[in-house]
Amino acid sequence: MTRARWAVVGAGAGGLATAAHLSRVGLRAVLINRSPDRIVKLLDDPRIHVEGLWHGPMPLEEATTDVSRVAGADVVIIATPATAHRDLARMLAGHLRPHHLVILHPGRTLGAVEFAAALHRAGVRVRAVAETDTLLYTS
Repeated sequence: MTRARWAVVGAGAGGLATAAHLSRVGLRAVLINRSPDRIVKLLDDPRIHVEGLWHGPMPLEEATTDVSRVAGADVVIIATPATAHRDLARMLAGHLRPHHLVILHPGRTLGAVEFAAALHRAGVRVRAVAETDTLLYTS
């Protein structure tokens, strides 16, 4: 069985923690942020340096501002505030395919319904859009 390919959209604390955890368990992820300001250091050296329960660098496949990189993933984790979901759905719509699983992390307030509706309006179908109630990680 092939391992799923992962993309994490959003390089705030939650997105960085999510991408670091994926790396820690042996999965490679692309970290995507719409603007380079939060990932400027990761663009040249795609390793998230962590301290605490885990120590050391957690390598990423890539850090980029190119949202089209979600196309190469199987699972797309949207790690942004709910206020960004509608715009991100529109922005990512041209790059998402029927095999994609999209997880809003966090979703809250029916974010998955809003995200799926925005994709539907754009004529895009994905395997599923799911959401968590809150961030799985805090850092």
